[in-house]
Amino acid sequence: LGIVTYLTVQGIDPNKYAYVYLLTAARFLGYASNPVSIWHLYSSSKELTALILEVNNTFDEKRIYFLEPGHSLSESKDEVQPLRYTGTWPKDFYVSVFNSRNGSHSLSASDPLYPNMSRGGPINTTITLNNSSSHAKLVARVYSTSEALDPATMSVWAKTRFIASWWW
Repeated sequence: LGIVTYLTVQGIDPNKYAYVYLLTAARFLGYASNPVSIWHLYSSSKELTALILEVNNTFDEKRIYFLEPGHSLSESKDEVQPLRYTGTWPKDFYVSVFNSRNGSHSLSASDPLYPNMSRGGPINTTITLNNSSSHAKLVARVYSTSEALDPATMSVWAKTRFIASWWW
């Protein structure tokens, strides 16, 4: 299913989300290993209001989860930090043969385009697989370690250097 179709089938108005930012692993030279893709859904006022997680397993099964996450604002003395979104949902299919179907997943993610889609980064998302006793069994984290790059402002040489260093 496409994301718009999924939202419509779930009774969610896709027009509530004017902007979408996708965090995923790209296919490279025909190979892809992508256990989860995270769609950040933004309102017309450019505020992150929901997340969609596409979770894939090694059996070519896919589940889509819609999260209207809880959020909290953290402030430091220097600047306001991005909102941190959290959500939990029951585990309902095998992600790996090494884990049972019991338990839950939880997510903690910051808005990668905070504030109001005005800048890129940092990416900071953690997904935790909890067993049936609510103990963390597996923790996966995706985060950025440097400033975001804007391909629209990069020279051909800078793009070539980036691709060559990424590949190597």
